[in-house]
Order: sequence, then structure tokens, then C-alpha cells
Amino acid sequence: MNLSIPTRSRLLISSAFMGCIAVAMVGTLFLLLAASVRHATGQPSDREGVLSTQEAQLLLAEAQVQASVSARSFDTAFREHNAALENAEGLSGAQDELLTELTAARSQAIELAVAAYMGGGSLQSAEALIGGGGLQDIRWRQQLVAAHAGNTAEAASTYGDLAFEAGVQIHQMAIALQRADVQLKAASESSLVASEQLAQAEQMAVIAEAWARSDVAVAEGRYGEAPPENWERLRMCESSGNYAALSVSTIYRGAYQFDRQTWKTVGGEGDPAAASPLEQDARARELFARRGNAPWPVCGRFLP
Repeated sequence: MNLSIPTRSRLLISSAFMGCIAVAMVGTLFLLLAASVRHATGQPSDREGVLSTQEAQLLLAEAQVQASVSARSFDTAFREHNAALENAEGLSGAQDELLTELTAARSQAIELAVAAYMGGGSLQSAEALIGGGGLQDIRWRQQLVAAHAGNTAEAASTYGDLAFEAGVQIHQMAIALQRADVQLKAASESSLVASEQLAQAEQMAVIAEAWARSDVAVAEGRYGEAPPENWERLRMCESSGNYAALSVSTIYRGAYQFDRQTWKTVGGEGDPAAASPLEQDARARELFARRGNAPWPVCGRFLP
């Protein structure tokens, strides 16, 4: 028997994993954009990965938009999930238990069917589970899915038995709850990824600003720029090259042992030791360009 799989059913099948694909696509696009910008800048190796301020602001704006969209999607999914739960209120204890079992069985059956399809199998098992029709079709659907061996057939059989036992009302509630669960999970994962990428974009913007400031300082300051190998010697002397280093007194922090006041004078905020290595490098570069090696009374001998 040759079954055609309607577009609507294909869309329903996709709901179980499309959210995860969307999360992966968001992450991939973000990384590709950042990588393409880094390649375009052609920065020297000691500042590899540093964007221009304009490029960083563009990336930040994109991340802010994505975070906003993801937050709205999560809010919508959350409300729909609550609505599905509210719709199931008022059931007896036995009905509520059956609804819970049926929802879980449906989720497992669809996940297995989708996994089988993604592994090169047929869409028929998933179509049999979530296609249109009433309860009269369930037994036929069971028989169709049972033709597929292994866990998929067992899960489908369990779902079919429960659906037939539950009746139309609880069956429809289970469908709504399962879909709402899938959408909420996907929206939650997407929102988390978007939030993380927003934090990364914000950090990249801070780094871009720090290097832009240091470029101005090198152009305007009295002391110019020290070569990378000299900075490496300075870091080894000050902190053994540890960007999270703290002095015994905890006053001096990070690879270049900034105190907080000096850190602020070169545009830094918060704890110098918590800043990224690229930001610390840029702030130290600005400090040297304006004040020479004086801020490092002992280890400054490694700078010209």
C-alpha cells in the first residue's frame, strides 16, 4: 500500500526536533558572522579576534534582536503551555493519571519515529501516530506502525492502547500538552542560546572599544607601542602569565596586576582579573602608550 505523506503531517513530525535545529542554526549563524568579521579585519596575530567598534556594534545589535525575538517566543510558548494545562483541569484522579501517561507515551513514540526517519527510515510510522482522523483509525494506525520493528513499534502500540482507552477528550488534551511541551522546550533552549550569545556579543563590543581606545593612545601618547614578546615577559614577571591572578593583598589583579583605580583610568569596569585576556591586553597597551613602563615599577624593565 503506497501512502502519501501530506504536508501537514510532515510539519507535525518536524515539531519534535525543529526547535533544536533552530537553536543550532542561531548558534552557527552567530559564529559564522563573527568569524567572517574577524577574517575581514585582517588584524595582526596579537589581537586576533578583535573586531572594529562598528563591526562589534553590528554583531551586538543582531544578538540583541535575536535575544528579544527568543524572549517573546518563550513567553508565547509559556502561555500556550499554561493554557494547555488549564484546559486539563477538572479531570478526575484516574483521568489525570491517564492523561499524564498518554502525553508521555505520545512524546516517546514521536521521538522514536522521528529518530527512525532521521536515520533513514520511513515517515509512515510517524504519519501513523500523528496523522488526521478519529479514534476509529487508531487500531489501523497501530497495525501500520507495528510493521516497523523494535522500540518504535512498541512505543506506538503503547500510545495506541492508551489513546483508545482515553477517549476523544483526553486524547485531544494529550496532543495539545505534548505539542506545548515540545514548543516550550525548544523556546527555552533558543532563549538560553540567544542569551549566551548576547553576553558574548557584549564582551566582543567591550573588547573592540578597549582596542580602539588603545589605538588612539598609541597614536597620541608619548611611548608608542611595545612588541608582543616584551608584553609576554612583563606578564610572566607580574603574574606568571595568569590573567586571573590576584596579588597576596588582592589589590593588584589580572595578568598586568591592575589596581581597580588604574583599571578605570583606561576605561575598564569591574574586576580586572575577570576581564577577558584580549581586554586586559588592550587596557595595558593603552596604559603603556600614555604612561610608559612607570605603572610597573619592577617588571616594567621588560618594556622599552
